[in-house]
Amino acid sequence: MKGVELDQLDILRELSTIGAGNAAGAISKMVGKRVDISVPSTYWARMEEVTRAIGISQLMVGVIVRIDEKKAGHVILLLEEDDALSLVRLLTGPGVKELGDLERSALMEVGNILTGTFIGALSRFLRTSIKINPPFMRVSPLLALLNDTLGGRKSNENLWLATVKFLVDGGTSKGYILFIPLFDFRGDAMERIATDRTNARSRELQRTEQTQDR
Repeated sequence: MKGVELDQLDILRELSTIGAGNAAGAISKMVGKRVDISVPSTYWARMEEVTRAIGISQLMVGVIVRIDEKKAGHVILLLEEDDALSLVRLLTGPGVKELGDLERSALMEVGNILTGTFIGALSRFLRTSIKINPPFMRVSPLLALLNDTLGGRKSNENLWLATVKFLVDGGTSKGYILFIPLFDFRGDAMERIATDRTNARSRELQRTEQTQDR
């Protein structure tokens, strides 16, 4: 079981790295600056562990994308308020002092790109289509933000949290990507891993048999 859990984390790291790389390219084109996005850490967490790690009363800016149908859930770009301001300054210029309409619009676009590329990578891994809704923004303490997002629905215990680091023309900012599945993502991931392993063994066996027949 421990090996499977490590495989799942490896998959999440790969998905987040693919999503971050694709998002960096798209954001770079949008702002005309060099943008790199790295994912220093990813891990499974329960809701209380997420709020404890970030801070239950920490004021956060959240760009939230809801995914529907069989693979329901939420993908959220979370930024502490100071980090949100820092990111907007890096992208648009140093004069930003508050999150007005233009600044919120910029953050919405960044969040839409970053969550969208992650969801795209997730969809390809699960080999299923995932319907996404337009993003929306919340600015509130973390616990209230998460409760409002879920609207009273109970989330799966296994959430996925990744730290993300933005590097824009030498300046840095940081944030989090939080994936809240309302389906058995870990079960689906285990099934996908098992299927891929079975297929790999079958291909190896076929190659061995073909070699012996020569």
